[in-house]
Amino acid sequence: LLLGFIDNWTESASESSGKAGYVVELVPANGPAISLLEAPVRLVELVIDGLSFTVPDDFKLIFVESGTVTVRIEVPGSESLNIHARVGALSAGEGYRLYGLEFEKVEDPDAHRKVVDQLGRI
Repeated sequence: LLLGFIDNWTESASESSGKAGYVVELVPANGPAISLLEAPVRLVELVIDGLSFTVPDDFKLIFVESGTVTVRIEVPGSESLNIHARVGALSAGEGYRLYGLEFEKVEDPDAHRKVVDQLGRI
């Protein structure tokens, strides 16, 4: 297999259907929500107290360190949870930025724990 010839890799329907009903989104103050489960944004880690994700350098939305954003998470069969998060870490790499968000103001810790646990399995 010559990997140099794979230019526009896309997920097959069976791969993307595994994410149906699962939501991890950033909800900025202005504009539409941004899915962390779809390209070009990539979810790197999701844990009880925060998450990390990457965006390409040419991504239009930039989050500032110590800035806040709402994170919406949901799994099939549950209501969505909106969690306030603060940008705790920002690192620049070659062609991308890595953000680390720390969750604040989790209103229902038990529901939050269950949803994060289920999202960790997809």
